[in-house]
Amino acid sequence: SRAQIALDTKYKMDSMLVYAQDEKHPLESRMRAYHGATNIAIYGEPQLGIQLAFSYLEAAQKNEDPLRAIFAYHFIGTGYLLAGELEEALIYHERGLELSRAQKDFSREAEALADLGIVYSAKGELETSLKYQKKCLNVSKQHDLKVSWARALINIGEIQELRGDYKASLSSFEEALELCLTHNYTGFYPAIYAKLGDVNLTIKEYATAEKYFQLSKKWSIKVSNTGKHIQALEKLGQLDQELNQDEKALQHYSDAIQLAVGGKLHVHLARIKYRIASIETKRNELAKARTNIEESIHLFQQNKAIGDLDNAYILSGEIYYKEGDLVKSKIHLEKGYELAQKSNDMKALLAGRYYLYQLHKKLGNNTLSLHYYEQYNQLKDLKRDDEEVKKLLKMELNREYRDHQITDSINKAREIEALENKHHRDKERQENKAIAAYTGLGILSLLLAIAGYLFVQKRKNNRMLKEKNEVIEKALKDKGILLKEVHHRVKNNMQVVSSLLHLKSKSTSDLGAKEALLDSQLRIKSMEIAHQKMYQNDNYDEINITDYCQEILSLLIDRRTKSQGIFEVQGEALFIDVEKAQAIGFIIYELITNSLKYAWDDAAKKSIVIQITSDLGNVQLQYNDNGKGLPLGFKPELAKSFGLKMINSMVQRQIMGTLETESNNGAQFIIRFKKDNEA
Repeated sequence: SRAQIALDTKYKMDSMLVYAQDEKHPLESRMRAYHGATNIAIYGEPQLGIQLAFSYLEAAQKNEDPLRAIFAYHFIGTGYLLAGELEEALIYHERGLELSRAQKDFSREAEALADLGIVYSAKGELETSLKYQKKCLNVSKQHDLKVSWARALINIGEIQELRGDYKASLSSFEEALELCLTHNYTGFYPAIYAKLGDVNLTIKEYATAEKYFQLSKKWSIKVSNTGKHIQALEKLGQLDQELNQDEKALQHYSDAIQLAVGGKLHVHLARIKYRIASIETKRNELAKARTNIEESIHLFQQNKAIGDLDNAYILSGEIYYKEGDLVKSKIHLEKGYELAQKSNDMKALLAGRYYLYQLHKKLGNNTLSLHYYEQYNQLKDLKRDDEEVKKLLKMELNREYRDHQITDSINKAREIEALENKHHRDKERQENKAIAAYTGLGILSLLLAIAGYLFVQKRKNNRMLKEKNEVIEKALKDKGILLKEVHHRVKNNMQVVSSLLHLKSKSTSDLGAKEALLDSQLRIKSMEIAHQKMYQNDNYDEINITDYCQEILSLLIDRRTKSQGIFEVQGEALFIDVEKAQAIGFIIYELITNSLKYAWDDAAKKSIVIQITSDLGNVQLQYNDNGKGLPLGFKPELAKSFGLKMINSMVQRQIMGTLETESNNGAQFIIRFKKDNEA
């Protein structure tokens, strides 16, 4: 967390708070303002955030709003966690859990269970933490809360990593990754890839670690997550240091610093300055190292961030020791060692004990020197044992990989043996047929001439048939190539038209014209998707309509809108005629556009759900939004707007179907038609 809120963010928070406390405004708007202001404060200034969260809770209880009360308990517990008051954090997360269960709000229940697991992890009670995260996982699976499900798997993997159960940790992270890949939760990719890299780096699987860190970097750029981008660069630098490639490490750290400075991410900057100082200390560039480590400590303290502060103080003590300033060295080493005892960071404890032993030896404090020397050796033995565990784990993982390869080889050998046996049987069958044929020819010698004639004729016919088949096959192949090229060029031409419309919209100042140009661009993109799918799947007769509708939905829903609601297409893969599919594409495009323009107020929770089902050749496409609904007495055939007239016309004339509408908690359009081309 950052201890100081940026001025523009602070202004926004203050404005929200003033609005929330003014009873002239609508209650729901005030509660949203309370929520926003509290959220900003909690992660910037935890103590202030806790105060606002209590005000938020009081307002929620006064207005009998249990959902807002649950949010307030979450904020209070999180604030106490960030402030280091863990017992208080447990109390309020427990209250949030109780209220969530009373309201049967399974999503908030899962969140509260995860929160409790995080607090127990911070207390060092890993078994209890793991118990709560597994409860969170069970609730998420039971109620199909896939985002909470993924978070629980990531949290479980982190706990297993802390316990040294690296094999189980890898399994949890890989399961989380598979879930996120299946449902396209791209926001989780950078964190999961980074965690997989961490575990592989720990067990010294360096090539695999680098692969995952590079993937974390790639996806952090794709999803515009600067913090994760910096973290990926830092991880790559750590890997380089482990391999004694200090120049490569410094380049990664330099790139990370540019991002951290540009984004004003001071805690990231503090950690990277510490890592650069460690390389400079190793090179005996002590003046440079001292400048960087002092800046690192200052940034850690200024932002009230304790992560790696113990390592920074101990490295600072090492630098002062090497420079001969024993007084400052003692102050920094003792401060760092005190923090390391609280965090139980083995690396910091090991370095702290070693340099305290050296320092007191130099100062002539033999008793203290011996004390730290003995503790240093004890911890060194533990570390050696830990290294042995990692080595065994690496061997076990490699063995499992080899076993998998051997199993594949055995299966392939069995397949080859089966094919050889089949070949021998076919050969014997052919030989038996040949013997029978020759015997028959010997017995029926009188028919030899006729048989020879028939044989020659048959060969001649076969040759002619083969030549014709080759001509037809070549023609079909040429046609397929030509058809594929035609669709590829159509798609490319659509891209050119789309780009021209986009450029024209940028140079047009008239808002109406700009909107029309952008709408046309999106319509062409929706058509382009159909040709892209035909080209990719090498199928020019049918398109997977479920997949096609999903891509049109993704095209029209931007990231900001997506974060405000639920937008999904439900149904199994269903392939229908290309012309019908494109007509459905136009209809879905028009319905989504109408919903986005007219269905909701700006602050409303939005939902668009498209359900596609098929039974005995009959297809039903149901479109629902949770907006204001349709006008009273609405009939599609009497609609005045061009868009709705077009929808009704396309349903009746192009897909030969029927259209029904309802207005119940939003607008509902039900389209039924035959899958095959029949009336």
